[in-house]
Amino acid sequence: MKKPLQFFSIGLLTATALISVFFITSPDSSSKTVTALSDEKMIDQLQSKNYHVLTEEQAAELESMAAKAEEIVKEEKAQDHVKEEEKEDKEQVDEKPSTYTLVVNAGTSSTEISQILEDKGFIDSAESFNIYLDDRNLTEYVQIGEFEIVEEMNRDEIADKITRQ
Repeated sequence: MKKPLQFFSIGLLTATALISVFFITSPDSSSKTVTALSDEKMIDQLQSKNYHVLTEEQAAELESMAAKAEEIVKEEKAQDHVKEEEKEDKEQVDEKPSTYTLVVNAGTSSTEISQILEDKGFIDSAESFNIYLDDRNLTEYVQIGEFEIVEEMNRDEIADKITRQ
């Protein structure tokens, strides 16, 4: 075990020595003379490579124009969003019938009736309407038949209509 470790150490020492000699004897890349370019020469070189050079004032003006353009885009998106909401509201209003004939068959539960009324847009929440019926013990009085539900009816009137109380 001692011999391989000694050979490994000698190998590392030899590699380090060779790299050091190479590094010391190689020509120094930092010794090249760097010539300072004037602003005009730098601008000319950049423009010759199709770069655009702006003054601070031009850069500030460009940034302000970009900010204005970004605001305009945001406003347009907001307006589009409002238009879409108005269109959706109009479609919902168009889809919502002013009257509806609710057909209650034997075995139809109050939960099913509440869901139908919510789907047709006559009540806001099927769950709250069902709770309303349960709290007033009206679920057992729901009648079989056809009931004309009008858009202007509130939940009390709808409950009275389907329970015929």
